[in-house]
Amino acid sequence: MILSSLKKEYDRLGLKGGKYLLAFSGGPDSVFLLVTLLDYFKSSFNDHIEIAYVDYHDSDEVYIEEKIVNDYICKYHLCLNRIDANCPENENFEDWARTIRYTYFKNVTEAKRLNGILVAHHLDDLIETYIIQKNRKSIPLVYGLKSVVTNNGLTIYRPLLNISKGEIYEYLISNNYPYYEDKTNKNMFHERNRLRTSKLSSVEKLNILNEISLQNSSLINLYNEFNKLNKAISFNYYDNLNVEYKKRLIFYILNRDSNINYLRIEKLSKVIYTFLNKKEVNKLHLDSSYYLCKLNDRFFISNFLNEDYQFNFDIPKTFNCNFFNVDLTKLDITLIKGYPLIIRNYKKGDIFSTDISIKDVSSFLKKHQVPSFLKNIYPVIVFNNKVVYSPFYKEILNNKSAFTLPYLAL
Repeated sequence: MILSSLKKEYDRLGLKGGKYLLAFSGGPDSVFLLVTLLDYFKSSFNDHIEIAYVDYHDSDEVYIEEKIVNDYICKYHLCLNRIDANCPENENFEDWARTIRYTYFKNVTEAKRLNGILVAHHLDDLIETYIIQKNRKSIPLVYGLKSVVTNNGLTIYRPLLNISKGEIYEYLISNNYPYYEDKTNKNMFHERNRLRTSKLSSVEKLNILNEISLQNSSLINLYNEFNKLNKAISFNYYDNLNVEYKKRLIFYILNRDSNINYLRIEKLSKVIYTFLNKKEVNKLHLDSSYYLCKLNDRFFISNFLNEDYQFNFDIPKTFNCNFFNVDLTKLDITLIKGYPLIIRNYKKGDIFSTDISIKDVSSFLKKHQVPSFLKNIYPVIVFNNKVVYSPFYKEILNNKSAFTLPYLAL
């Protein structure tokens, strides 16, 4: 019965159409995932699955774990990817270990061009995650766990979310599959381990699952509304949301418009919420690539504030890119002087060669209230190696220019 149910889930996830890593620790959950996948794929297992093992050397019984892992690798002739790691002093072990393993999983999947990572989170993990979210009053992107999620470019598959821990133990014991019971799972200093000691009845679990389903259905409707929004978010829209929905919107656009690690998004969401409550126009550095840009009436996430660009045009035409959209047929030829011409970003020292009263392009942009952090990607037109034109910022905002800036579109 349990194999039949899992076969349907493996089929639903399309596992036979790709090749995946399987996160394997020798513990009961990952052993269960491994042996049921061996039954599912049979002789083609190695065509679809490679094993990933992270040895944290976190207990004096790790040699037992290592033996279990190696026994399965040898018995079934599996392809093993392994890394050894040691937690530095004064580090939070759980946070450190999570970062280590998912960084390693991503590196292996990218190097071997695999479709993603299979992990053995099960029904009890889903419920425990939801209870922790409630206890912490978190505002996550989803309540509980999703069966498929992409985090920082790594696709994570959780095919066991309908299988309980009890069912896992029952299957392994009845079929004599050995596994390693990690004694650190009994450490009551860890919140999740404390939750595991409270025995929920099947009725209580069902009630919680129904609650999770209702919560997530409500979120789906909200995210469908958010998905209709352009990259730039109007403060007229944002300010009319309640506090929870504001935080959810921030979480949503961080996930939608950046590749920032999912584990950092919740912390960044709080920082952004505070930043957006301030009145000044400014930018907030989120990580090595991304910024949150805040204007008077809108905000957006960008990863190209410091990029250079240049495009050549021989005839008037429409053109779209990440930095600007333009319909050159709407520009007066006397303004742009003629063709061929170049549209590029503003550069320090640019001077207008026309009769405009403000010759310095930087001063022109400042007078017309182009935010300083947008200046380096603001478009100028060059003819015969001379700057001849730059669009008026207010005309762009009011849709009265031949230029539009896609990252500002409401």
